[in-house]
Amino acid sequence: KREVEILEALLPKMLSEAEIVGQLDSVKDAICAANNDGQAMGVAMKHLKSQGSPVDGKTVSAAVRAIRQG
Repeated sequence: KREVEILEALLPKMLSEAEIVGQLDSVKDAICAANNDGQAMGVAMKHLKSQGSPVDGKTVSAAVRAIRQG
């Protein structure tokens, strides 16, 4: 258990869905204009990775859906 605590302390904190939505504000139009969720996800991941943002795909997917739904 102590080992897990140490490892978690060393890992970067992942951004929350709300934080990801905020970071994607500058590419919101491109995400909404994408033909499908897969393309929108690609736009989002490319932008987030270029920013060096610590994110996981599941949370980014939820953020992209939230943006596309309005």
